Amino acid sequence: PKTGIPNQEQQYSPTHPRTICLPRSYPSPMAEPVPSTHVRKLRYLSFFLFLFAAIFWIWAITNIVRNGVLDFGVISFATVMLTATHVLCVIGPFEKDSTAETSVSERLKTQVGSCKGMTLYLLPMTSHLLVTANYAFGAILMQHLPGKIYCGVFTALWFCLAAVHFVFIRRTMRVISLPAASTMETP
Repeated sequence: PKTGIPNQEQQYSPTHPRTICLPRSYPSPMAEPVPSTHVRKLRYLSFFLFLFAAIFWIWAITNIVRNGVLDFGVISFATVMLTATHVLCVIGPFEKDSTAETSVSERLKTQVGSCKGMTLYLLPMTSHLLVTANYAFGAILMQHLPGKIYCGVFTALWFCLAAVHFVFIRRTMRVISLPAASTMETP
C-alpha cells in the first residue's frame, strides 16, 4: 500500500519529489557562519551606505547652491561614497550562485594580510568618523536647538554606522582567515 512516505532509498534521493534530505554534517554550535554570509552582509551594508551618503551629499550640494556657504558634508559624504565603492570593488559584485560567493571568499583570503585587507578596515572607518566629526562640529556651532538636536542625532547615527561597518568587516575577514574545518561530522 502507498502511504506517501518515501522509503529509505527515496529519502536521501535529491530527485524524488517528496525528498527529506538531511545534511550529513552539521555546523558546530561554536563555528562561525559560512564566509559568503558575511560577505553578503558586508556587500549590502556598503551598498546601503553608498545610497545613504549619496542622499546627504546631494543635500549638501543644494545647501551650498542655496546658501552660498561651503557645507563640509560635500567632502565627508563623498568620502563615504568612495570608501563604500572601494569595499564593493574589493569584495566583488553581487553573485547569485554559491560557487561565485566561494570564489569571493577565496579571493579575499589572499587579501587578509595585504594592503587591500587593511584598507577595508581603515578607509571606511576614516570616512565614517569624518562624517561623525562633521556632525559633531555642527552640533557645537549650531545656534538654534533643532539644528543642535539634528546634528547630535546624526553624530550618534554615523558613529553607530562606523561601528557596525567595522564589525561586519572584522567578521568577514576573521571568518575568511579561519581554517576550512569548521564543521563537525555526525554519524
